[in-house]
Amino acid sequence: MKVRGQLRVYSLGVIRLLFVYFATASILWSAGASKMISPEPGSQLKGTTDTFTWNVGDGDIAVDVSAKRQGSSDLHSGYYAEGTIGIKLSGLPTDKVVYVTLTTIGDDNVYVKNYIFNDPNYETPEPEPLPNDYTIKINDSGRVAEMVAPTWFAATQERMDAEAAKALTQRIYQEFEDQFDFIYIVSNQTDANNTYSGLFFNVANDIEGLGLNTFDDTEEYGSAGKLQGLIHLKKYNGLVSGPGLHELMHNWGAFIDVLVNNDMYSHWGYSNAGGQLGGWKPGSLEDLGNGNYRAKDVYSDAFDGFGVYANGGNSVPYSRLELYLMGLLNKGQVNQDIKVARGVTQTSGQYYKGEFSADSIDTYTMDDIVASAGARSPNKNNSQKQFDVLYVVLTDSPLSESDWSYHDAAVAQFGNPANDSFSSYNFYEATGGRATLVMDNLGGAYDPEMKEVKLAIDKASTGNVEVSAFTDKNAEYVLQYSSNLINWTEAVREQGSGGRKPFTHRPSGAEKMFYRLVKEEP
Repeated sequence: MKVRGQLRVYSLGVIRLLFVYFATASILWSAGASKMISPEPGSQLKGTTDTFTWNVGDGDIAVDVSAKRQGSSDLHSGYYAEGTIGIKLSGLPTDKVVYVTLTTIGDDNVYVKNYIFNDPNYETPEPEPLPNDYTIKINDSGRVAEMVAPTWFAATQERMDAEAAKALTQRIYQEFEDQFDFIYIVSNQTDANNTYSGLFFNVANDIEGLGLNTFDDTEEYGSAGKLQGLIHLKKYNGLVSGPGLHELMHNWGAFIDVLVNNDMYSHWGYSNAGGQLGGWKPGSLEDLGNGNYRAKDVYSDAFDGFGVYANGGNSVPYSRLELYLMGLLNKGQVNQDIKVARGVTQTSGQYYKGEFSADSIDTYTMDDIVASAGARSPNKNNSQKQFDVLYVVLTDSPLSESDWSYHDAAVAQFGNPANDSFSSYNFYEATGGRATLVMDNLGGAYDPEMKEVKLAIDKASTGNVEVSAFTDKNAEYVLQYSSNLINWTEAVREQGSGGRKPFTHRPSGAEKMFYRLVKEEP
């Protein structure tokens, strides 16, 4: 049986406890194939309604869901256009195994991925551990953290999956206090494939009225409850050029069923929501007759093609609906009904003129939205309006002086709590001055001595206890045990190996035993 325990770190002169466990993952996937991001494969679904998301692959997507067998579709069968990244499904059983088949249909290849949920006997495949080859340091301004990790950089260069995200953040929390609401991990590369520009990992949600279940997965990411979300930006300039604002908005939207078309989950699509997550400019829709419409782009204010997933990086602010979801406006301040086009078709010729065809245009008042998803709680009066952010540059080699300067300037601009002269919006400007980011306090959070200890303990059938740890080959380690957390006894003392190392002890038969691993500095 595997047990995960947490201990606080105490400084003992030259002796320090160290972080001794984290999840690792190898990145194995077929180029072009979409791969399930959430729910985590093998996990228990959160309820009869759940959201399935995946990375963008090279082709259309077919999703088949069954409670009978892999490949069947008695619960759901759907076909979605390339670029679709998720769907919300209802009527799912919680007491039966659910089988999901995700098929990517490209021009020349078809990729099939099978997933299982709600299976109590499911065993997660043991991942191949990535080497302990990283260093972290911060710059003098306290804005930028550099993580030099060649293996991690290569493994996430094309995409980052949930397991890699969890493993990376658990490593990061070895060095930083748990004080951040959001973490940006930015790959230090100028070119990237088209799987995505940015990706948001929902870590926890305690807000009602978003259309999103409340949940807390912070422990899996190495946080003790503070972290709300993790963002991966695939290019070095993603913070200020985009999608820095867009990905952050995914902490709050778009999840309300009546506002989101199923094949554009978490984006506004063909709607007048008109903000960072797509949609046309509010008030610009024109009926051309015979089921044809046109609407203006948010950025250009012209009939030249609006975005259904995004609207030009950081060139546009958050919309009033988005500000409501963020807890920065009350429902009466949105000042518009929300229009959603249903049954949409659009040719490339139509797109460049801001035109599309639709079966209908549905209109929802804010009262309708609240009736559907519930009132936003906390509301504008008591919602969080300042967020602590950690910005980490993931790189395969140390940053150059010009790289450090670029990233420092980018963070300073994006987190500036004031209006500035740049053409792109910073977070403060995008919220209309209603909220701020704290992005210059890494020095106060950086602590390479590590404040949180996590142990991975295996109780073998022989009765031995094995504590697994990543160790420094230049240091000596002592496994200690206690039945009362007061008096500690040495069990074994060994030299570190420079990698994962087991420490074994056979307990005396006490009903309860606590373990800690102590690193003795030279």
